[in-house]
Amino acid sequence: MSYHAFSKNIKVKALLRVLLLIFFYCHLGSCKKDASNEESLTIEVYDATQWSADFPDGRPAESATVSLYLSKQDYKDKRAFKSQKTDINGSVVINVAPGSYFIVAEKERAGKILSNVVATGTTASGLPQGFALEGLFQSEQEINNSPGQGYAKPGNFKRKDINGDGIVNEADLAELPYASISVGTNGTPFTKIIIGAIDNSGSAPIVTNATDLKFALNAAYLSIYDVQKQFNATDAVLSDDADGTGSLTSYRRLDDFSFDASEGSILTLWNTAFLAVTRINTVLYYASYIDLSSAEKESFTAEAKGLRGYVYLMLGSYFGNVPVVTSTNLSATISPVTQFQSAVFQQVSSDLEEAHRILPLSWPESDRYRLSKAAAAGLLAKLAITKKDYNGAYQYTTEVINSNKYLFSSNANAVFESLSDKEILWNVNQANQETYFYETFGRGRFHSILRLAEIYLIRAEAQLATRQYAEASSTLSILAGRSNIAFTPFANAEEGYTQLQSIWKQEMFREGNRFTSLIRWNKAAEVLENKGFKAHHILLPIPERAQQLNSHLQQNPDYQTELIRLHPKNTPPA
Repeated sequence: MSYHAFSKNIKVKALLRVLLLIFFYCHLGSCKKDASNEESLTIEVYDATQWSADFPDGRPAESATVSLYLSKQDYKDKRAFKSQKTDINGSVVINVAPGSYFIVAEKERAGKILSNVVATGTTASGLPQGFALEGLFQSEQEINNSPGQGYAKPGNFKRKDINGDGIVNEADLAELPYASISVGTNGTPFTKIIIGAIDNSGSAPIVTNATDLKFALNAAYLSIYDVQKQFNATDAVLSDDADGTGSLTSYRRLDDFSFDASEGSILTLWNTAFLAVTRINTVLYYASYIDLSSAEKESFTAEAKGLRGYVYLMLGSYFGNVPVVTSTNLSATISPVTQFQSAVFQQVSSDLEEAHRILPLSWPESDRYRLSKAAAAGLLAKLAITKKDYNGAYQYTTEVINSNKYLFSSNANAVFESLSDKEILWNVNQANQETYFYETFGRGRFHSILRLAEIYLIRAEAQLATRQYAEASSTLSILAGRSNIAFTPFANAEEGYTQLQSIWKQEMFREGNRFTSLIRWNKAAEVLENKGFKAHHILLPIPERAQQLNSHLQQNPDYQTELIRLHPKNTPPA
């Protein structure tokens, strides 16, 4: 090799070394951020799960990890420019050069990641996407004056209406992270970050042990009571059990069948049911996460699934096709897809069968409000008769009756006056204190979700449908005799169904199953025609507001309306 060629080769190698050093230097941020010109960026982090009127941003989040990213791609690739943990005051100071930075703060609590970034999916280019967050709601008035959005309640995140159409839905999803700050050369830069979860309120408690989980389960039971009240009043007014007058005037449009998808009472019914689903799924999440014995985990899971089965039995019976949500994961709950009634009932069956398999036949007196094996069997019987699965209905009702655990009192009204009455299969242990519910029910202090009389009625209907006329007559005679209802033995289907339907109306008056029974017997048009009933009323409409928040929901037939864009009250789907 000549001297000139050798010298040229040395120069090329030296140049490559210089370029390589420059590349690594730039990769570490030195090309973009001048360390000699750094400023102190102060970031305060607040935990929204500890929100209150006295702490409008939540309490300071100690030991939260604050990370700065130079780009959204860096966040996707988990390549933070700088990261530090907050001090006891929830504060951190990071020295940075002038420029723009994306900020992400996170803290783990009981297996949940609290963050200012909640991803619901990815964009076409693979970047995380979710809602842009704009602080926390402080009051119902602020909610009423804000764009409609799911999970809107005081203490929860306020999502940004990016396209300005008055509704926050999937059209407003943005690339993440959204929060950023530009650091200049004047003054001391400062920013505040709020971290939290999809629901920062008590409906999503932080659970660390079995005692906490029992509290969360009890919160779900309170929601079950609300579900029972709402469906009971709705059923009574839809049927010929009650009128939309007095304390039930808010149900007037249900009474005369003039309602449509914008009906407020139907929206309340929907929201109440899906709030219960959210609370139940929260119990299931923690039961799968925290340290529990195998027996505790199995019992909590079965009980919560049984509660969910009950809620979806009601939703499927009245709305038909609804979204089935079985997860607390945001991507599963933000825009769930409508499922056909058959799929809804399949989920009901799966949940109730697990409860039926695992739960005890009954609970001690102090826990009588809890779902039992017998109550799960009773709910499976209700599901079976709804589906006209008469063999299944007969099987489950026979199981309950033959257990000899549940008995009729000689006084037919005792079941409405005492929670310890042996006829009760399931009562969530609440007195009827609300005026509208008491006036709707009006038969005593307590209203059971499920009692032995309904089990006998379902069994008699199953026997009639399978042409066991003598057996059906015997079953009904026992119930009629106890309740002092006129009864004549029968030996054919026509007389049997006439007696069954008459006794059912008298025995179960205003107990929340009249309307669905009329539908099942193909009697709704005949009995309710004078009230305005039409064929499409066999199902309630999917609430218009729920559709506005989730375009994946499909409306039931003959309820199609043009979705208006307004700013009404909070109406989360789940």
